[in-house]
Amino acid sequence: MQFVQDARRALTIGYTAWAFYALAVVTLAPDVIYLAFGWDTNPFVWSVLQIVVIAGGIVGRVIQQTEEGAWRRRIWIFAAVLLFAFWAVPSLAMSVWPQPSEPVVEDSSGPPTYEETSAILTPHVSQWEGRRLTAYFDLVGVATICDGHTRTVTAADVHAGTTFSAAKCDALLSEELHEYWSETRKGFSPDTIATRLTPHRDAAYSSLSYNVGWGGVRKSTATRRLNAGDIAGGCEALTWWNKAGGRVVRGLVNRRNVEFDMCMLGVG
Repeated sequence: MQFVQDARRALTIGYTAWAFYALAVVTLAPDVIYLAFGWDTNPFVWSVLQIVVIAGGIVGRVIQQTEEGAWRRRIWIFAAVLLFAFWAVPSLAMSVWPQPSEPVVEDSSGPPTYEETSAILTPHVSQWEGRRLTAYFDLVGVATICDGHTRTVTAADVHAGTTFSAAKCDALLSEELHEYWSETRKGFSPDTIATRLTPHRDAAYSSLSYNVGWGGVRKSTATRRLNAGDIAGGCEALTWWNKAGGRVVRGLVNRRNVEFDMCMLGVG
């Protein structure tokens, strides 16, 4: 292995090297923010930041980095970063903190019962999870069976070709959906439960909870916005949960879009 001449200088002042450092920060930032504060930020903002950083690295690769005019170039680069920050930072802030929403038509008939929500939730989850009576590994390698059930199935069951009956899958789905619905509601404020939940909106949040876990949903931007009265903003934040194994999955994008439409029913 042979390094370039003056490798230390290339790693400390090279534009492309700094673009790599910035790209690493932008890539890790949403996960660090989520782990540190429990905030699920808008992936669109981070994707745009990544594209800008990559473009900057490409431009930096073809700029002659001589000592002459170095400060002038740095001033131009700093100015460009500042201009971009004026656009990116407000967008990022809007993705984290609840924003006022347009007037909405809230449901005054009281909170939906589980039976009302279940009539929408059960077929929705069953459709998107897909029922498989034989154990299998999901997209991220978790042993699964029936309609996304993971609790009582193991890798050994997958390898053994374990199967459940349709009746057993029905029972598991009914039991788990009720549990996830109940746990998800613990994250809602009394006002949200009393006036902001329709059966469809209730089902949208419960479906997300069944898909990603109620812990994440209860402290998510989607729930915080809904509790703050920003129903449309909460519905939008549901669509951000579209990744599996760290990558965007088209099926999850489609599912979240359907849940967004469910959530927005009744919003004026």
